[in-house]
Amino acid sequence: MKKGAAVMKKVEVKSFTHPVEVRTFPKGRVELIEVGGTVVGRATFEPGWKWSESVKPIVHTDLCQAPHLQYHMSGVMIVEQDGVRHVVKAGDVSMLPPGHDAWIEGDEPVHLVDFQGMLDYANSAEQKVQHITEELRSTETRHRQILASVSDGIIGTNANGEITFSNPAAAALLGYAEAEMLGRRMHDLVHHSYPDGTPFPESECARYQTFQDGRPRTVDAEVFWRKDGSSIPVEYTTTPLKQGFAMVGAIVVFRDITQRKAALDAILDAKMAAEVANRAKSAFLANMSHELRTPLNAILGFADLMRREARTGRARLTAEQAENLATIHRSGEHLLGLINDVLDISKIESGRATCQPIDCDLHALLGELGELLRERATLKSLSLRVHWAATVPRHVRADATKLRQVLINLLGNAVKFTQQGSVLLAVDALRGEQGGRCRLRFAVSDTGPGITAEEQAKLFEPFSQALAGVSSQEGSGLGLAISRQHVQLMGGDIAVHSAPGQGSRFSFELDFEVLKGAVPEAKAQRLVIGLEPGQPRYRVLIGDDIETNRQLLIKNLKPLGFALIEATDGEQALARWRDEQPDLILLDMRMPKMDGYEVARRIRAEEKRGRTPIIAVTASAFEEQRDEVLAAGCDEFLRKPFRDADLFELIGRHLKLAFVYGERAAPALHTAVDAARLGALPAALRAQLREALLVLDGARCGELAEQVAALDPELGAALGKQAKEMRFEELLGLCEAADAWTGT
Repeated sequence: MKKGAAVMKKVEVKSFTHPVEVRTFPKGRVELIEVGGTVVGRATFEPGWKWSESVKPIVHTDLCQAPHLQYHMSGVMIVEQDGVRHVVKAGDVSMLPPGHDAWIEGDEPVHLVDFQGMLDYANSAEQKVQHITEELRSTETRHRQILASVSDGIIGTNANGEITFSNPAAAALLGYAEAEMLGRRMHDLVHHSYPDGTPFPESECARYQTFQDGRPRTVDAEVFWRKDGSSIPVEYTTTPLKQGFAMVGAIVVFRDITQRKAALDAILDAKMAAEVANRAKSAFLANMSHELRTPLNAILGFADLMRREARTGRARLTAEQAENLATIHRSGEHLLGLINDVLDISKIESGRATCQPIDCDLHALLGELGELLRERATLKSLSLRVHWAATVPRHVRADATKLRQVLINLLGNAVKFTQQGSVLLAVDALRGEQGGRCRLRFAVSDTGPGITAEEQAKLFEPFSQALAGVSSQEGSGLGLAISRQHVQLMGGDIAVHSAPGQGSRFSFELDFEVLKGAVPEAKAQRLVIGLEPGQPRYRVLIGDDIETNRQLLIKNLKPLGFALIEATDGEQALARWRDEQPDLILLDMRMPKMDGYEVARRIRAEEKRGRTPIIAVTASAFEEQRDEVLAAGCDEFLRKPFRDADLFELIGRHLKLAFVYGERAAPALHTAVDAARLGALPAALRAQLREALLVLDGARCGELAEQVAALDPELGAALGKQAKEMRFEELLGLCEAADAWTGT
């Protein structure tokens, strides 16, 4: 130290366990004071101190309860050199004791602290600050990269709805530069109007509502407006932006759904077009069905009427007339089957086909199938067997109509395409009754020509037929398609196993609910030939605008003694009901001036002397229209073409009639042995029997049966019994089978 230099007086310093203040006074006097106020040291500096040119200040913050202090002070600087701390004053240096240092900043009190600890802390704090700063910069960079890579638009707003940030996608979707959007109110900028241009109140805006109640929202039916004045349909979500518990803004994430909306609109347009097409198709089918069924009703109805009159002896037909009549009836039934097939496949395609289970006698259903198709099999000298295992339950709950239709189709195809051999329907129980249910397998096997693998692949497509079907020039190609759809509707599927020359086997499996009690037997359809004596002469109103339809009903009912009233349109039907008060009404549902629905509703509204039974006789295309008919006030639903037995059954039920019937039919002889025994008869006798059967001459058939009995008593008795029961068609089939058996 230089001689004569101004030297700072030595500060008495001891180890302090608590902060010590350094207080400055005018003329450079300094005092060190404990927190309690005791002065522990004094020092005096001469005026004129200045910074050492070789010393540079070091920045320090937040240390020892003295915020924002620095190591540089007014006239005094503490430095460290070679591990020794010094006070610099006007270029002169005075040493302070190791461990503690004092410094001065203006006239404000400062703390006395550990110098080395201070430096270590400062360096550590500075490193931490630098590290945190780098982390923040890195995080900010990553966040910016993420926001920039997102294809959805993201906008942040403050409490006033002003945009505080946006990502590049938001600016691009809205046609702005990012800087243009900042500071502007989002609602005024992009969400000010509805799609039609009318003002959109901010109070209804999802972003505003989210800021008010703190609940996120999702919107998919609004638009955002772009800088160029155009709008884009958007789907967006709003999320509250919080700082602690305080709501400070909201975040809006949105996407342009123009393409999705266009695709959805196209789907909706296509759906609407399909619905219009389906309605048009349904209307077309309903109209065409009505137009086809109306004349078909007359064809089949009058053919049945003529056959019944011949059977009851009220008319005689020549052999040629009887054959022509049989052709008419057979062709009409075929046409009706085609119409029903088209309607069935239409209902299936439109999804309107439903499963309608009922309580049924499965054994009876299977037995009826055998009787129904046995004649056709006999005519081709085929053996037809229907067999069910002893474990197959008798009474089940099933859609008997669809099951019957499927089995008739499969058996009918087997009989049609098999030229020799046999056809078998076998029903087996795959699983015994468990929990009131069982699983059955139905299999139809034949010895026909078989089906190739290529044909099997297309077998169940609508209007598709195997080679045998095409060659036969029969059928519409819809039967198997409908059958598979019906089986699938009932919970199964049809499988086919076949090979050329090895026959075919069609099978399916279904679950059934097993019934404990017996199912009431359906009444057998019998031939009505009159009314029991002693019954009133009932009056029946027939309302139909088509003369042929009215005449068919008249010719069926008049021989039985009914008093008949005719009406040619709806208004006339209503007027005749008011005037005549008939006992029963047969009402067509499609008539001019007023349809049958309105007629039924008005009758129900006006009648006071009891309910008049109304039977709707309609050529409706779809069975589900039954509900509409019944809802209008009708009691029954009879579809055209109808069977006379169905008509008589409905009338008899509502008027409580007692009919006179022909004798109940008994099982006929249907085996190849019968055909062989008929073939053993003289050809002339067989020809006479065939001619009598063709003209439905029961008396002549009885005489010929007696001649047969002289040669074969058992066969003659069976033929005589069937002739007496008027089973002419079955007898005719036996004769034709006998001719085929003998080759004549």
